[in-house]
Amino acid sequence: IIEEQFQSQVRNLGIRLRFDGRNIDIRRLAFTVADSDIRLTGSIADWLDAPRAKLVMESSQINVQSFRLHGQAGSSTSDSTQSFPVLQSWWANGSLEATLLIDYAYYERLLLTGLSCRVRFEHGILTIDRISSDTEEGHLGGRFVLNIPDRGPRSMKSSFHASGLPVERLLSFVENRPRITGWMTTAGRIQVELGRGRLLWSSINSRRPISVVVEDGRLFYAPVLSKILSILNLPALLKGKTDLTEHGIPVDRLKLVFGVEDGIIKVNELLLDSPILKVSATGRYDFMSDEHDLVVVTSPLGQYSDLLKSVPLFGKLFAGERQGFDTAIFEVKGPAGDPKVVYLPADSLMAGAKGTAKLAFDLLVNAITLPKEAFSMADDLFVDEEEERIIAD
Repeated sequence: IIEEQFQSQVRNLGIRLRFDGRNIDIRRLAFTVADSDIRLTGSIADWLDAPRAKLVMESSQINVQSFRLHGQAGSSTSDSTQSFPVLQSWWANGSLEATLLIDYAYYERLLLTGLSCRVRFEHGILTIDRISSDTEEGHLGGRFVLNIPDRGPRSMKSSFHASGLPVERLLSFVENRPRITGWMTTAGRIQVELGRGRLLWSSINSRRPISVVVEDGRLFYAPVLSKILSILNLPALLKGKTDLTEHGIPVDRLKLVFGVEDGIIKVNELLLDSPILKVSATGRYDFMSDEHDLVVVTSPLGQYSDLLKSVPLFGKLFAGERQGFDTAIFEVKGPAGDPKVVYLPADSLMAGAKGTAKLAFDLLVNAITLPKEAFSMADDLFVDEEEERIIAD
């Protein structure tokens, strides 16, 4: 039955069990699926009626793609009970506690080493916590809880923190040519309700703001920024010095801090530190209606500042008590794929009509004058395991 579920062939299956009445002692259960190997030890108590399993799973390497199930690709449901109908009734009153120890785990181009976690399943609640693993240049940790009752709404909540992740390898899961490269640090907490076989986008909420920092990379394409560069005529001005279309925009640091409330992304901070341009933004994006409402502030401080200051749209904003910078301000509306970007004259901001623009400008000032503080991750995003468990529960 198990072998029929996987697209890859199960090989080298070996089992050593000891039955003691209603209990099973698993001395060893080992097999390989494609280039992945699994070794299980532990016990199952009261296995006839309400099995309670305590297991240790070890592996030298796991390729997640090895465990793709028949009918999984393109299926409208992710309900594993449809793949294993026998387990659905047998495990209805059961529970599972397992420790996972994996030397190497990878999916396509993403590699994790020294992965360990604890898995619990009882009363329709799957909990994966104490997640710990090394990334290529950092560490990953977090907690994941999936509530899948027989009746009523399903839900998922998680807390996570990671550093040293190659962002282009993460994005390769969803797009052939990643729009940005570099090393990512991220942390946050999120929860969502699940329909039968689909995610309810309007139910996504973040328990705290989610932070993402990308360093030492290049930004190849972002519709909003691409339109701003075009309005400023920067690709033409920098022709012969750097090819923004071919090589993208160099990114020293990119920071995004946002919250999600009922499917609406609220951008608290967006900061880009590049030798080409300094950028800040605040606002919101409703991905249910695919609608932007952002204000973006740009400044040509950097490697080509003397050249770019000649752009007519750049002008001094604020003076005297608040030191001014050469800036150009834009309002962004419309869909993500083709946003409408409109230049805002500085005098409209000075009149006090654009509070969001003032906030975006202040963010840019802080990023330029206090870059270390502006681009740092908040300390309270990196909580220890016990605090993480309390928050998630």
